[in-house]
Amino acid sequence: MSASVQRKLQQAHQHLQNGNAAAAAASCEDVLQRAPRNPDALWLLGAARLMAGRADEAASLLERVVLAAPDHGAALEQLGVAHLIRADYAAAEKALRAAKALRGAPASVHVRLGLALFHQGKHADAIDALRRALELDPLLVEAHAALGRAYGAQGNWSEAQRAFEAILARAPDDADTLYNLGIVSFEQGDAAAACSWFERCLSRAPGHIEARERLAAAYLILGRIAQASAELRRIVDAQPANFQAICSLAEASFQSGALDDAVAFGRRALALDPAQSRPYSLIAQAHHVRGELDLAVDALEEGFARTHADPLLGTLVHLTHRQCDWSRWSSAWAVMQARLGESAHLGSPLWLLSENTTPEQQLSYTQRWVAQNYPAPRPETPLDMPRRERTRERIRIGYYSGDFHQHPVPCLAVETFELHDRSRFEVFAYSYGPDDGSALRRRLENAFEHFVDVAWDPDDVVEKRMREDDLDILIDLKGYTAGDRLAVMARRPCALQVEWLGYPGPMGAPFIDYVIADEIVIPPGAERHYSERVVRLPHCYQANDRKRPSPAPRPRAQYGLPEDGFVFCCFNQTAKITPDVFERWMALLRAVPMSVLWLLEDNRWANANLKSAAQASGIDADRVIIAPRLPVVEHLARYRAADLALDTFPYTSHTTGSDALWSGCPLVALRGETFAARVSASLLTHCGVPELITDSLDRYQALAYALATDPARLQALRVRLSAARESAPLFDSAAFTRDLESLYVRLLRAR
Repeated sequence: MSASVQRKLQQAHQHLQNGNAAAAAASCEDVLQRAPRNPDALWLLGAARLMAGRADEAASLLERVVLAAPDHGAALEQLGVAHLIRADYAAAEKALRAAKALRGAPASVHVRLGLALFHQGKHADAIDALRRALELDPLLVEAHAALGRAYGAQGNWSEAQRAFEAILARAPDDADTLYNLGIVSFEQGDAAAACSWFERCLSRAPGHIEARERLAAAYLILGRIAQASAELRRIVDAQPANFQAICSLAEASFQSGALDDAVAFGRRALALDPAQSRPYSLIAQAHHVRGELDLAVDALEEGFARTHADPLLGTLVHLTHRQCDWSRWSSAWAVMQARLGESAHLGSPLWLLSENTTPEQQLSYTQRWVAQNYPAPRPETPLDMPRRERTRERIRIGYYSGDFHQHPVPCLAVETFELHDRSRFEVFAYSYGPDDGSALRRRLENAFEHFVDVAWDPDDVVEKRMREDDLDILIDLKGYTAGDRLAVMARRPCALQVEWLGYPGPMGAPFIDYVIADEIVIPPGAERHYSERVVRLPHCYQANDRKRPSPAPRPRAQYGLPEDGFVFCCFNQTAKITPDVFERWMALLRAVPMSVLWLLEDNRWANANLKSAAQASGIDADRVIIAPRLPVVEHLARYRAADLALDTFPYTSHTTGSDALWSGCPLVALRGETFAARVSASLLTHCGVPELITDSLDRYQALAYALATDPARLQALRVRLSAARESAPLFDSAAFTRDLESLYVRLLRAR
């Protein structure tokens, strides 16, 4: 090699070290004019092109080098880098493996090989390569960072954290490392720790949009809506076309009650990408909460037609069912049925309880849905942890609900709370719902030794409070009903967590250990349909309040009822009414002259649709009478103005069933296979009138007709129900409470 060529190559190398790619390239091109095959000139020119961001040209030049000089380690490494930039990871792996095979391959080769393997999903091999790089150079930051990402891809978050912390020990202000540690905490379900990492990252790098997005997501999980909204607005101000941030802002607006903003941001997101389902869902939620079911359904139908997304479909089925729009419901339900066996995204498992589903379908879907929506419980409080020795005399039990106000569940359970034996039990309530100022709310506050209002506390604060209270048993009273905050239960604030009363179906959740039932709602042999362990009370699982009023009704005319006609009633939610049961009701109206059907108002669309369905069955729409919502005392009085209550199916009567029986109104019921389809059967059995339970629609209709046309038989039932208030297990609140307490003691002893 001539001295001038050598000098030019030295100049090119110096220019590269100084970051001057253009000058380096000029020196190399000068050499190549005289020596077109000079491998060092080709290599340095390739490196210059790589530095200039021209990876394709660099790869072509470096391929020529390694073809002529297969042992050119630097060229092989640079070729691997070029392929990494081009996202040709298989080619990068090939070049870097060749470089690695050469004697004295530097640590950087192993790091880049690890990256090539990582991007191909070969995480175990990537980890091996990166660990080798660190053996050669333990201080190589790039290797620690890549190793953390590789462990994270495997779900090995403890090792990922160790890798990132190795960087932080030497570079405590490294924003990317702080961000990565936030991801580790976030993925482990520790949103509070994630917030701390992301906040530290942003204090060093305020422009780190990914950290700000993740911080907002963590705030949302923790219920810190105002802070999430503030972060999201900063993102949207900086990136007006950031679709995900705008969607998250719509969600935060919804959660804070700013429904107009939720719709506006949802529409703004759709303007950016109308093929995404999330904005349609958020818009529908906002309309739903505002009571605009028609607009909610329109948004869902539009979104499903564009996206075919499962979450939109599930909500569409639920809302059209609630509207009793059975044509649209049946079309949507047919599609949902076909997807039910595989999907995990069809919405709340609660909605399945009103549909014709099997116990197997309910459990299978719920488990898939839970796996997608709730993190795994923290390892420090599993059910099989070593039993903690109790040193205090009283057992601490906590009831957790958003319904500690005028709501059906506490209407049933309030007396049980009052009757707990305070010499044996220290009773806590954790309320995350509104204080409606009702008499029931005041009664509930007085029923508990500790009534803790956590409505405005984020999830991590609620969890911390529960842990500090050192509960022995935590009982959820809500399940997957609207507004639940089961994310707190998923954090495992208590080692023994139980589901009772609020949700008649499988929880499918690893953080719920037991479900309280009875032998009718979950008969022996049906335990396989529940992921939680089934424990049973000796009588009905449902509590009752003997202090509930039993007022005299108004004259029938004031309710819009005929004075002499027979009155069938059903005061269940419209989401429980199915077309096949409704048709049996219409058959009864046809068979019983002058009879009427008395229903409870839910929404104006259901009112109109039910009356239209009656007319389509040949029944005058005026014979379907819609009862307005009234205060609970006045509502209970209505049962005494009715002659016979008709149950819904497959989601049967719960509180409404107890209300009817307490008021002396017989209830004709259907019994099915699922929990929700068997509750009214349990009520009737433990009220002493099991003959009112039927097992087919034909028998259901026949029994209702027989009672409607046999006044003496019906009156005898009323007399028995009146006596049952004093003698039946269903209404023996004191005995029920002792049985429940005995069950709690058994659960603790079994640990």
